[in-house]
Amino acid sequence: MPSVLRYPSQGTQIYAKQNYHLNTQTPAPFEGSKAYAQLLIFFGMFGIAFFFLGIVTLLLQQTGLFNLVLIQNPASYVDEQVVMDARNYQLICDFILFVLPVLVFSFLVSKKVAAYLQMDSLGKFSLLILGGLTIIASTPLINYFAELNSRVPLPDMLQNLEQTGDELEKALLSHHNLKDLIFNLFVMAFMAGLCEELFFRAGLQKILIKMTKNTHVGVWIAAIVFSAIHLQFSGFVPRMLLGVFLGYLFVWSGSIWVNIFAHFMFNGTQIFVLYLQDSKKPLKIVDDIYSQTPEMAYVIASAVLVAILIVVIYKLSDKKPEEALQQNIE
Repeated sequence: MPSVLRYPSQGTQIYAKQNYHLNTQTPAPFEGSKAYAQLLIFFGMFGIAFFFLGIVTLLLQQTGLFNLVLIQNPASYVDEQVVMDARNYQLICDFILFVLPVLVFSFLVSKKVAAYLQMDSLGKFSLLILGGLTIIASTPLINYFAELNSRVPLPDMLQNLEQTGDELEKALLSHHNLKDLIFNLFVMAFMAGLCEELFFRAGLQKILIKMTKNTHVGVWIAAIVFSAIHLQFSGFVPRMLLGVFLGYLFVWSGSIWVNIFAHFMFNGTQIFVLYLQDSKKPLKIVDDIYSQTPEMAYVIASAVLVAILIVVIYKLSDKKPEEALQQNIE
């Protein structure tokens, strides 16, 4: 009996071609490179972005779009146009220094940029809400640590740097009509959260976890860098602790959007409370909770509530530190 020759069907041929295409797809230039090399590339991108910002700043100054001399002079902050220019310049700085480096780096190490930055999923809705609630509940505890931190004496150079930064921040938040509120929420809450979470959590923290082969070490180092880069050392400890929480939240949720929302809620609620205070509309309990020197009862309640919420978030999370470590190593 003659043998029967079996030829692959058209569907099988298409599937084979698709598989061949996927398997032979050219990887990203530095995909699979060592963690130390990726860290050097990452900070190299940041250095290039810093240099590029200098060029952009010079062009803005030369074209007269911004008067950076006035922006850096606290005496000029009574002028609303100077304050608006400072907001716009802050937005430019955040985008160039934090977003551009991490995007370029992601293209260099992965063909799937959205997946690498963990932007391809919103994460669990429950974690999104709980993350926001936790960071709001932490306010009295954070302010308590900030008050303790402020008692540490600083060298004159750091004090002057801190004072200039504080005066600019106060100016940005002091012009509080509804237009200013909306713009501040966009620039200092949403965009700050987006830019910083992409850079410090989706970028730097992932590399550090891969490099140290320890999720906890990676989270803490990223939090320390996150706090230090703000150059406000009287608030170094509370900002570092916020960075630690955001670091673990990113590990547990597996989505950068959960972090961006939590960061937005922390900055946004403070901006909104300042707006209410300027408008003479806040409730007394809001003033007490957001006081720079909170009563110990509020601090203890904040600590207990934050601890409970963190446990709940951990229980609901899909990824534990060990799984996150394996994901980063791979």
